[in-house]
Amino acid sequence: MAGLLAAVSAWAVVTAQDPAPPAADPVQRAIEALPYLASQVPEQRTAAERLVEAAAEPGFERLLELLDSQPRAGREVLLRLLANTRHPGRLALCVDTLLRTDAGRPERTTSLRALRSVEAAQLVEHVAGRLRKEGLTGFERVQCASLLGTVPAARAQGLLEELLQGAEKGSLQRALVEEALLRSVLASSFAEPAFARYVKRHGGACKCTLKELQEALVDLALPVAAERRQAELRLAEMVAGDVGLLLALSRSELPERAAFGLTRLRTTLPAEYRMAALAVVLDIVLTGEQTAALLALEVAIAGIPPTPAEMESLRPVAGGEAIARLESVLEAIGRAGNLAQVRREFAGVEAALRPLLARQGPFDPEAQEMLDRFATLREQLDSLEAVWRGGWRDEFEAEILGIEQE
Repeated sequence: MAGLLAAVSAWAVVTAQDPAPPAADPVQRAIEALPYLASQVPEQRTAAERLVEAAAEPGFERLLELLDSQPRAGREVLLRLLANTRHPGRLALCVDTLLRTDAGRPERTTSLRALRSVEAAQLVEHVAGRLRKEGLTGFERVQCASLLGTVPAARAQGLLEELLQGAEKGSLQRALVEEALLRSVLASSFAEPAFARYVKRHGGACKCTLKELQEALVDLALPVAAERRQAELRLAEMVAGDVGLLLALSRSELPERAAFGLTRLRTTLPAEYRMAALAVVLDIVLTGEQTAALLALEVAIAGIPPTPAEMESLRPVAGGEAIARLESVLEAIGRAGNLAQVRREFAGVEAALRPLLARQGPFDPEAQEMLDRFATLREQLDSLEAVWRGGWRDEFEAEILGIEQE
């Protein structure tokens, strides 16, 4: 018996010294879980997301290599998990995503939010390096400018002014670089010379100083509604018809400034700024926060459909995702009729009808004929407006609200 006990004790000691089976590699487990990020089963998505999130930083490079091979839903989740790590590679990942023409709203908003936590100097130098590369497309230049516009620093403004000098006068690219420059200037404490140069370049620019303008902008966030309304009226008087300034305010990260700019754009938009405003609105719709994106959608609906020639000028500076969706809207409105023409005809008849009714009354034959024409145009216009509005909402609103279309 004693021998048996000794043998059992010896076996127990040997067994205790055997190494435990190696734990599964967390990065490998995350790679195996990637297909489930796009699963239709919520429990599978949640479990897969936990595994990938735990391995996102140590396995950043390996997971990044697999990013493009994922289905769209899985790619969006994986991008978010990688962008929210502290890995140095996330800066390049987020910038690359914003420079991709096929990046959708979830990818663009994720990247832009993640870049807000990156040190400004690192972002500026990285973008400067991208701008030095040969063969940049117009869209990539505009997106680089837009990123520089988020940085209130002299270095960013210097790079933007260099881009401005290299852009063709009157081009959409120049207008969008100017908007980014002005956005950076408005957020800076010591950018009066840059603001003065902007005022000098544009005869219709507001004539106040940068400090006066910044003080008026701060008042938009006052806690009392009546005070905010007074601040809006003062700012509207200062801005007057400076559409370039309204475009910059529309792209602000501060919601009260974006709301002011977009609300004013909806009612104050000269023809020469229409395409620049459309380009800015498309970018806000696909990149801005939800409230600003919905307001931008209303600005787009209030505008008129771009012509084929205008679309050609828009293509080099707008993302492929935005262009594809806009083309779908234009195809639907094109089958229904010419919205711009009907709007002009309706406005002309309405303007002529009022004095005619006041002068001759509603029973006059000429007035009756014009009333019939007014009713016909009104019905046609309502139908076209519904198609135009519905097209924008079908293509953009569901994605802004995060609703999956069936």
